[in-house]
Amino acid sequence: KQRAGILIISGFSKVRTGSGMPIGDTQKETGVQLLRFVLVGVLNTGFGYLVYLVLLFGGLAPAAALAAATALGALFNYVTTGRLVFAEQGFQKLPAFLVAYVVIYLGNLVLLKAIISAGLSPALAQMIALPLVAATSFLIFKVIVFRPVR
Repeated sequence: KQRAGILIISGFSKVRTGSGMPIGDTQKETGVQLLRFVLVGVLNTGFGYLVYLVLLFGGLAPAAALAAATALGALFNYVTTGRLVFAEQGFQKLPAFLVAYVVIYLGNLVLLKAIISAGLSPALAQMIALPLVAATSFLIFKVIVFRPVR
């Protein structure tokens, strides 16, 4: 039964948000997604960083190596992040994901250049930038790209 925003289940009640989702479930879902994002992110980040290093030590400039690593990782990351974190099937949200990736890349590039300008090597600079870039990515994907349709 549901009455006035309260769901009564076998004598227990859950307060619901305006969208109808139980408050605790929404927080729990976000927590599970964040944990999955971190675990999948280790895989995605390792893949992207490995590509970046191969290209960097292969002679590409840091910005070009970052661009290529981002481009190569985008499809791989769409599949792993979309399916394993946000339970997205298919490729309907791929265009939004790719636009988000461009925005993330540009932010990453600005941060990378700032850290390099402080005197650090490009390899170390990207390692330092990764946590902030990853946190920003989660927010963009959760709130914009993979937001549930209600």
